Amino acid sequence: MQGDINTVLHFWFGHPDDADWGSMREDWFTKSDGYDQRCRDVCLSLHERAADGEFGHWADQAGGALALIILLD
Repeated sequence: MQGDINTVLHFWFGHPDDADWGSMREDWFTKSDGYDQRCRDVCLSLHERAADGEFGHWADQAGGALALIILLD
């Protein structure tokens, strides 16, 4: 469970040890076929499972709830 949550959060925000962790990312605001493909590669199967309700229990913790928001937005 925590591994999948971390996969989503690290993809979206970077790793907490990275120098730019927590900074706004250009990818969030610009169209990029490459970024869109990376997003699908990392998140699509998790998105499908979340949409099927498999990860409802993630909402019980802050990081999991944030990962759900990212996946389902």
